[in-house]
Amino acid sequence: MLIAAYLIASGVVLTMTPWSLFWLHNYFAQAWPWLGDAMATTAVRGAVTGVGLVTALAGVLDLVSVLIARRAAVSPSSITPADGPRP
Repeated sequence: MLIAAYLIASGVVLTMTPWSLFWLHNYFAQAWPWLGDAMATTAVRGAVTGVGLVTALAGVLDLVSVLIARRAAVSPSSITPADGPRP
């Protein structure tokens, strides 16, 4: 469940950050102008957003699978009486 939380959180960060002001006003964009120019393109922003969406989706799917497995493990239909089935 911790992995799912990490994937969802990092996916949200990767999805939102390219469209914030922080994206262009950071150390790396200012230290290397060619990198800042590349980061300003819509294609790079879209690619990072796409990676973020895939990462968040992987986290959601992992969380859903954990919840389904947990529900199946404790469902009443999987509990059998201690003395066996009655005739």
